[in-house]
Amino acid sequence: MRETIFAAARIANDVYLNSVLARSAPDKQVQIRELYGRHMMSIADYCVNNYGGAGTLSMAFIRGLHRMLFPQGYTYRQEIDGKLFFLVPGEYRDGQGCADSLLHPDTVVTFAPPEEVSEAMENIVARLNTVLPTEANALEKRHAILLFIMDFASIHPFGDANGRVMSMVCDLLLIKEALPPIHLCAIKEKDREGLYRAVEQAQRNRDLTPLYEVIERYNPAAFG
Repeated sequence: MRETIFAAARIANDVYLNSVLARSAPDKQVQIRELYGRHMMSIADYCVNNYGGAGTLSMAFIRGLHRMLFPQGYTYRQEIDGKLFFLVPGEYRDGQGCADSLLHPDTVVTFAPPEEVSEAMENIVARLNTVLPTEANALEKRHAILLFIMDFASIHPFGDANGRVMSMVCDLLLIKEALPPIHLCAIKEKDREGLYRAVEQAQRNRDLTPLYEVIERYNPAAFG
C-alpha cells in the first residue's frame, strides 16, 4: 500500500518536478530527482501513518498534507485590489477565490467565502466519515469519495495547491478502500478543460456521470 500511495503522490506532483527540471542545469537534475523522490516518500509515509481508513479523515490530516507540499517556512504574499493576501501552508486562504465558468461563458464561479471555509470543510469531512463506512460496494464507495472531492473543489480551501491535495486525498481514500486510484492531476494534464467542465457539472447537479466519462477516457484502469 505504501508504494501505491507513493506512486499516487508522484503522479500528482510530477508536473511541478518537470517545471523545476526545465529550469535547472543538467548536472543538477539527478540530485533534484533524488530529493523529489525522498519528498514523495515522506508524503506517502505521512499518509500511511495518519489516515487509518474509512471514518477517520480529518481536516488536521488534510491541512498537514497541504503543509508538506511546501518548503519549511514558506509564505507567499499577493496584492489584489490594494489588499494583501498571504498563502501559509496548511492554513485556509484569507481571500475570496473564483474561477471562470467553463459551462457558462462570461460567468464567474465563486468559491466559499473565507470566513465559511473552516465550517464547510468540517461538514464535508464529517459527511464522508459518516457515509463511507456504510457503503457496501465499490461503486458506492467511489461515488461517495468523488462527491466529497467535488465538494472540496467547490470550497477550494487553500490559496494554492488545491488540485494536488484533492488528487492525493482522492487516491488515498480509494487505495484504502482497495480501489484503483484515479490520478486526477494526470487527467488534468491531458484534458484540463474537459476535466474542469465535468467537475463543474458534478458540482451543479450532483451528477457524476460526466466526470466518470472523463476518468474512463483517460484512465480506464480506475474502473478495473
